[in-house]
Parts: sequence; C-alpha cells; structure tokens
Amino acid sequence: MFITESNSYIELLQKFPPRPIKSEADLLSVQEVIDALFDFGEMTPEKQDYINVLGILIHEYEEKHVSIPDLSGVELLKVLINEFGLRQKDLIPVFKTESSRLYPRF
Repeated sequence: MFITESNSYIELLQKFPPRPIKSEADLLSVQEVIDALFDFGEMTPEKQDYINVLGILIHEYEEKHVSIPDLSGVELLKVLINEFGLRQKDLIPVFKTESSRLYPRF
C-alpha cells in the first residue's frame, strides 16, 4: 500500500512514478494510491497536484477503454435502481412523495 507522510511532490513522484495506464491492474494500482493519499494525513498542495496528475491518467484511460452509455430520465433511473438494488420507496426522500406518477413501476 502507498502511505506517505511526505509533502514533497518530488518524493511522491519517486514513491509511485506516474505512467500511462495500460490495464485494469494499472488502473487499480493508481486508484489505490489516490485512496491512500486521501485517507492519510492532511491534503497539501503537493498531494493535490500529484492526485491531479494521477487523475489525468485515469481520465485518459477511461476515455479509451470505458464506455459510458448515454442515459437520461427514466432510463437512467431504472439502471440506477437495478445497480444499487433500490426499491421505489427508497426514492421517496429524493422525490418527496410516494406518488408513482413521478416515476413508473419497475
């Protein structure tokens, strides 16, 4: 695991040099580093800059390898309900009503 007390940008680069992400394993490694930096100590400007660089690498990888469907409205709601195992009553706090007129039965 990547844990550091360092605030030095150069030290962060030396511990885990940023490289283009070429696989899911690479992606998971980069995400673990980011998670560790968020979980450990205060967020310094150096850490933020380093996380931004890693975030750019993740974004570039996902642009090429992860397809995100273009969903909206009820279609998106259906996917989210299924993905998170929700029921209609779980959405009451969002819609502030129990009326089924706001969203169709699934």
